[in-house]
Amino acid sequence: MNNLSAKTLLSLVALAISTGLLIFVPAGTVRYWQAWAYLATFMGASFFISLYLIKRDPALLKRRLSGGPTAERSKRQKLIMLFASIGFIGLLIVPALDNRLGWSMVPLFAVIVGDFL
Repeated sequence: MNNLSAKTLLSLVALAISTGLLIFVPAGTVRYWQAWAYLATFMGASFFISLYLIKRDPALLKRRLSGGPTAERSKRQKLIMLFASIGFIGLLIVPALDNRLGWSMVPLFAVIVGDFL
């Protein structure tokens, strides 16, 4: 395994752990099948995209692995990436809190369509 593959694998493991924590801690339970479905879908897509990039465009993968708010050069881009990161975190925490506090009831069909999209 080369250095880029190892770094990618480590990043995917870190992403899975951090995403899981951002979902299951606010939910207060791991008995939340919708979150498991989302996590499997998200991590599966991330894994296959990473495999594709390792084989087809390792330079792009290397740039993406060093992305995020701190990797941007201009203040405007740093700010945009910061708000995008906060928004992504909110997209994980709010549904988890919804599950914990029972704010809404989402039909099974809508959950499946949402995971697919």
